[in-house]
Amino acid sequence: MPRSQAVANALSAKMRADQSEGSFYDDLGGRIYEGEAQQSDILPICVWTFTSVVPEQIFANADTLNVLMQADVWNSRIKGAQGCRNIHDKLVDLLDRADDVVADGYATVAVICQDQGSPRVEEDSYRQTSQWRLWALV
Repeated sequence: MPRSQAVANALSAKMRADQSEGSFYDDLGGRIYEGEAQQSDILPICVWTFTSVVPEQIFANADTLNVLMQADVWNSRIKGAQGCRNIHDKLVDLLDRADDVVADGYATVAVICQDQGSPRVEEDSYRQTSQWRLWALV
């Protein structure tokens, strides 16, 4: 398995681990996507992706990974900016400085939210975009 996929799998697993009522996963109805969502999907959703460079060029033979990630939380305008912010805050609580993100092939994975952004109107929804930095060490 490519290292980028191992880190992506670890992030996805972390976002999906707690499926209890009121969790990040529950608030989204499980609609958490890497790269892009289904266009017909209902809101709310979370879409995340690595953004700094093409991931395989970083991960192929590197002992250390240092990559940027972007996460977008989308919610209905009916739920308001605060509804979008509430879900996004759960993402930050889940990932920011988490010490339990485990990726195959890495001894340590660190995730830091560098910019939480603010909800903004986009057509009939609110979108909150955050910027993250990930470090992974062999």
